[in-house]
Amino acid sequence: MGIVADLRRDVDAACAGIVEDGCDDFQADYDGYELYTWQLCPLSCGRCGDYEDPVCVSDSGCCCEPRGCFDDPLGIIADLGPAVGEACAGIADDGCDDFQADYNGYELYTWQLCPRSCDRCEDYEDPVCAADEGCCCDAPGEPTSRPTRAPPAPEPTVPADNDDGERCADSTSWYWKKSKNTCEDYARARVLAEDACPLTCGECEAPAPAPTPFPTDDGDCADSTSWYWKKSKYDCDYVAKKSKRCKSKYVHEESGVSSPEACPVACDACEVPAPAPTPFPADGCADSVSWYWKKSKNTCEDYVAKKSKNCDKRDDADVFAFEACPATCGECEATCADSTSWFYKKSKNTCEDYVSKKSKNCDKRDDADVFAFEACPATCGEC
Repeated sequence: MGIVADLRRDVDAACAGIVEDGCDDFQADYDGYELYTWQLCPLSCGRCGDYEDPVCVSDSGCCCEPRGCFDDPLGIIADLGPAVGEACAGIADDGCDDFQADYNGYELYTWQLCPRSCDRCEDYEDPVCAADEGCCCDAPGEPTSRPTRAPPAPEPTVPADNDDGERCADSTSWYWKKSKNTCEDYARARVLAEDACPLTCGECEAPAPAPTPFPTDDGDCADSTSWYWKKSKYDCDYVAKKSKRCKSKYVHEESGVSSPEACPVACDACEVPAPAPTPFPADGCADSVSWYWKKSKNTCEDYVAKKSKNCDKRDDADVFAFEACPATCGECEATCADSTSWFYKKSKNTCEDYVSKKSKNCDKRDDADVFAFEACPATCGEC
């Protein structure tokens, strides 16, 4: 968006500093924006998949977004003298749908003064000057005649419950501002609309049960089907779309259960206990298929075999790698064979490919101080 560049800073240098200091710092006012620092440098922070535009919180607008939705867009409040931010905060608290027949010469709803604070940017249209002598903030030459007002709308009929108390249907007479804006075609989620249009506005549903933080059926790890954050649509499926939503601040208000607790699958928080490794297979001398060191990917084959010193690693059950991986670590006493994991300085310098070329190579020693003649007995004639 060019926010860093607008402050006349070198973008590459600034982003390098942000990566070094931490990409998850929250800034309440960064050049007018409310953002996390990774939103300034998503590429450098490796967060391109999570990117969302930061939000402009400045009443006067911000450097790098299209103009068009700010409080007091025509300057009507400013013309009267009060601070726009304080005035709009008061309007948002008192109600944004109050009608004013003459506000500094304009006929308007109060949300038209403060569309951003009232969250009505999508509905905004300029108020109409109703004063014969013109208004403060209209462009020269604009008509100033008083508009013709539509007759008042009839009171909406809110459906009554039937004898069983189960009826839930939309009013057929309610509309918002214009008769075409009915429950079916428009249905804004506001107080009066919720009363008149309970079906469309989702007010017919019974209260959702408190979420179950951890599913208890047979110990399976699964996401809660009842948890949500703020609104029912912000459930575990919503959390799964972006990893940043797996944070403790995403909490179900009534129960206090956070998204990582309620959505372990979505947050990749399922802990499946690994089976206890079998140090020595029952038949023959072979590596365990269940042993690993710290992480499940660090197995005999994929981790221990890479370096001979890994044979001294010990898992959470205090089982050494050389016990669980005897074939890899050359602990099989029944046969005399070269180690498949030993090498000298470079992984390509193995018993087969390096030691066998010259007999003096049998005196070479690896990083763990293991001699080639010990690790490669067949090649060095030590059997």
